[in-house]
Amino acid sequence: MIPVQPQPEPPDFPEKVRIPGNDFLKSVSHPDTEQFNRHAYWRRVSEDMRRAYGGVCSYSALWCSRDAATTDHFIPKSKFPERAYEWSNFRLAARSMNTEKRAFQDVADPFTLSPESFVMEFPSLMIRSGLELTPSQRDKIESTINRLKLNEKEKYIEARREWLCAYCEDEITFSFLQKMAPFIAYELRRQKLEKRIVYIMKLGCQA
Repeated sequence: MIPVQPQPEPPDFPEKVRIPGNDFLKSVSHPDTEQFNRHAYWRRVSEDMRRAYGGVCSYSALWCSRDAATTDHFIPKSKFPERAYEWSNFRLAARSMNTEKRAFQDVADPFTLSPESFVMEFPSLMIRSGLELTPSQRDKIESTINRLKLNEKEKYIEARREWLCAYCEDEITFSFLQKMAPFIAYELRRQKLEKRIVYIMKLGCQA
């Protein structure tokens, strides 16, 4: 995970989402999941979300397809319904990440994340907490890694490996890697591995 720059809400967001959403909230005392599903006005701006954030999941920092992209309510709508229809509370998330996060509140916010809170090890592609963190910050980063299962091999390590191997094998440029897997690109540049990673990963990519 790397810091994500919040993007401005679309001009028609109030009409599409906020106004009908707030009208719905006024009609119920404590909306449940079924009611929210019937009034999921945030889906009206799904394409706006994808365009605004380049199709990159805010949590995995990997590009996700249109079918896999969802809108996560960073502050859970089940606990804070008043935030359910606010653009500032939306995070573009791969479906699998959204499923893991659910309504838990022990995940770091990519909008307020400090640079290098998360770091990546090579060649393992494991994600760790950064070195320059306070104990409370480290606890938050570790809980995020665990909650989102960022180091689960079958899902996320292999997904990171596919993008990195494509770069190592000259199938994609570094600029393209930055667009599709920005965390990997950031860590390669930070660790000055843009060239050497080809040799470090070559055997693994061919395995």
